[in-house]
Amino acid sequence: MAEIIQERIEDRLPELEQLERIGLFSHAEIKCKYEINLLELIQRRRTRIGYSFKKDEIENSIVHRVQGVFRRASAKWKDDVQLWLSYVVFCKKWATKAQLSKVFSAMLAIHSNKPALWIMAAKWEMEDRLSSESARQLFLRALRFHPECPKLYQEYFRMELMNAEKLRKEKQEFEKAKMDVALHTDDPLTWDYVARRELEIESQPEEQPAAKQARAVEVGQKEDRCCAVYEEAVKTLPTETMWKCYINFCLERFTKKTNSQFLREKRLERTMVAFRKAHELRLLPEFQYKQW
Repeated sequence: MAEIIQERIEDRLPELEQLERIGLFSHAEIKCKYEINLLELIQRRRTRIGYSFKKDEIENSIVHRVQGVFRRASAKWKDDVQLWLSYVVFCKKWATKAQLSKVFSAMLAIHSNKPALWIMAAKWEMEDRLSSESARQLFLRALRFHPECPKLYQEYFRMELMNAEKLRKEKQEFEKAKMDVALHTDDPLTWDYVARRELEIESQPEEQPAAKQARAVEVGQKEDRCCAVYEEAVKTLPTETMWKCYINFCLERFTKKTNSQFLREKRLERTMVAFRKAHELRLLPEFQYKQW
């Protein structure tokens, strides 16, 4: 596979070298384009054959190199808006959300006189990163620079309306969930459903030093929220069936594949604690003793 990818990349080299010779692109830009083409080819090939082994090691190293080129280029040609936008487009596809947020911040520090860039950054924070507070802060900063810009006010109000509608729906769902639990506190399956729903709720985005670590921490937080619901469930409904639901969840998460040592250890500890508590309360189903 590597040989074919290299051959296809090299097929494009004459055009890239020609662009460098006539001065349309610098050597750094040509290298960046080469690396991006390589990423695209790897992604298509992985999708076609369903192969994902060593994805983080291979793609991430290339992504870091391209980001390095963009960082140096944007530092050298700060005023080139198109360069910044290319950097943003690349990060949207290949970088983490935290990294892209930093790129927007760097771009706006230099191009604060362009309302469209403020709007782009704020809309991304709201719609992609799901952070209404970050979007709000960007709009407020933008309005200090451009207090007379109607488009900024229009987009800011639109964002606040979207956020208000989102909060209204979340409140409705929360009230419905509370009502369901209140009506069915003696039903283990209801508790099980409510607990597992926590896995589907998006966490608040946080700055993390590494993509893999960030994903592991986020998954761990979601699983902690699930277990908090299960803990409440086994207190409210201390039955074998309820403990079986809790332990089954712990076992499912424990057997789920992960490269994170942090997650593996946390899942093992959580599972063993659940087994021990159920045993001490004499509520551990007989068949689950074998799993323990």
